[in-house]
Amino acid sequence: MAGMALSPVPASAQASKTPIKFVMDWAFEGAQAFWTLAHERGCFAQAGMDVKIDRGFGSGDAVSKVASGAYDIGVSDFATLLSYNASHAGEKLIGVMVISDRQPSAIATLEKNGIAKPADLIGRSIGDAQGEAARVLFPAFAKANGIPLDSIKWVTISAPMRQTTLAQGQSDAIAGHTFTMVTGLRALASRTRT
Repeated sequence: MAGMALSPVPASAQASKTPIKFVMDWAFEGAQAFWTLAHERGCFAQAGMDVKIDRGFGSGDAVSKVASGAYDIGVSDFATLLSYNASHAGEKLIGVMVISDRQPSAIATLEKNGIAKPADLIGRSIGDAQGEAARVLFPAFAKANGIPLDSIKWVTISAPMRQTTLAQGQSDAIAGHTFTMVTGLRALASRTRT
């Protein structure tokens, strides 16, 4: 049975499959592997779908692409979806599956920067992309932790430069998706070791 399930689908059967354009929330990293693995193993084809998966450039990017009709479905963090729906009452998107039961965003720093608790961020700089989920949610985090919003200096960078900005001392901390930041910082550390 497994051999039959994984065998190529005949061309005549492919023609009847429903085409679906799918955009992920980020690059092809470990956290997105279950989408590409399912595609590679033929799970979507077995369900009658011809799925084309493209990398994303953040949750906001994925939401915009689905809202514009360029993609049929996308991956986004829930806060970005709620934010979009709050400002587009007549064009709301729907969430059909919750992957993470908690927001995967965090503030990361290096030990040498002396930031060990939320209050230590006061008077510091945080690097993140404009509109990225962690930055959008930061005001709620700041309010819950007594951090005046005007005490934070935001260093606006592209998401791929987030870890480099921190490592080079251009920001005291960075905000973003935990998995991406941790793996990015580890990759930087391994490249800079002598």
